[in-house]
Amino acid sequence: MRTKQRAHKSAAEIEEQIAALKKRKQQLEKQIMLTQNRKEKIRRKEETRKKILMGAERLNRLKKGEMNNQQLLEELDTYLTRPGDRALFGLPTAPISKEAIAPWSQTENRAT
Repeated sequence: MRTKQRAHKSAAEIEEQIAALKKRKQQLEKQIMLTQNRKEKIRRKEETRKKILMGAERLNRLKKGEMNNQQLLEELDTYLTRPGDRALFGLPTAPISKEAIAPWSQTENRAT
């Protein structure tokens, strides 16, 4: 008989249960968000560490003479786009691409 009595909860008891479940849901959603934020922070730290190590490898190759400074600057010239980054390596504000040079060379050929 006790099970039948428990099966018939009042509307107020059910509302309390719903409220408790909603509160628990909010807590879980917050935990999920915090955990996702921690995961993203770790991912960014790992990515930064990889970049540092890759840069260290490049500097080591330069130091050993396995790569010359001009090669590195040519590669950086095609990769770097932000003016501040380019200035750090003494590169002009914007790279001169082959596409930018091509129209000029065609114009010169037509004029002569």
